Amino acid sequence: MSQGLQIWDTDGFMVLDTSSQTVKILGVFKVSSDPVTFSDPLLATETPFYIVSPEYRHTGDTTNLNVEFNGSTCTVTNSSTYNNRTIYVGVY
Repeated sequence: MSQGLQIWDTDGFMVLDTSSQTVKILGVFKVSSDPVTFSDPLLATETPFYIVSPEYRHTGDTTNLNVEFNGSTCTVTNSSTYNNRTIYVGVY
């Protein structure tokens, strides 16, 4: 049996298998009330993802954070008053 994290979508397609794929963190940055744009060529050729720091998830207010991937660019928009969150952007 493989060890690692495995995630399937609603159609039963495996979208992440850490036992066979390598995860690359491309950027770590703080988000404030101003939109943040991050670019890396790997965002266009791999599967991008983001993780929000645990202290932000603790507030239960993730709906005010919008993260969009478009080609090699990631744009993070914050419409909340909570302005001290860390975002990790990567690919697998």
